[in-house]
Amino acid sequence: PGMDSFDSAAFASKDLFSRRAELEDATGAPVRFGWYVRMDPHVKALYGNSAVIAERYSRQFEEAALAGDEIGLHIHSFDRDKHGEWRANYTDHNLVEDAIETSVASFRAFFGRECRSARMGDMWTSSQCVAKLETLGVKYDITPESGLRPLRMAAHYPGTKSLGRRPSMLHVPSTPYQPDLANFRRPGVGQKRDIWIIPVTSG
Repeated sequence: PGMDSFDSAAFASKDLFSRRAELEDATGAPVRFGWYVRMDPHVKALYGNSAVIAERYSRQFEEAALAGDEIGLHIHSFDRDKHGEWRANYTDHNLVEDAIETSVASFRAFFGRECRSARMGDMWTSSQCVAKLETLGVKYDITPESGLRPLRMAAHYPGTKSLGRRPSMLHVPSTPYQPDLANFRRPGVGQKRDIWIIPVTSG
């Protein structure tokens, strides 16, 4: 993202904060937003600091936390191809795990607490990925989108050499569940993970 993206994000957060009371009046219920910030190696490579977004919007994050909003991680797995161009890469499990570990460590260092929730980038995930998040103490994974069809990353990022494929989520439940140990798409029966998957509904 360029610096103009930061300006757009600042406007968006101000707009959402101003709509909280309006949404509460319309629904008759408390309104809580979720803010998922990138703190992965790709951000560090671009800006020299994995916490640059969290630092720039520290005031907004403080305001969100005081309002009871959730602040978590949004984690992308990127590297450079042989020509030095950036690409999404979800085929290298070590790269994915490093992105997750680095992000969680950066979150802990900046916010001074453990990360409770996360959403992987590009709507990609796997059972190994869910297991890694669980191992690092993440309690809620909001990556899956029920009904989403598979897609090659090269199609998601046209003109790049991106690797991997977004998995099919056609049969992912539409309500929160603790996943099966071997299949993140399926609620566990008997043995299940401690982490909760909260599927996102999108259009």
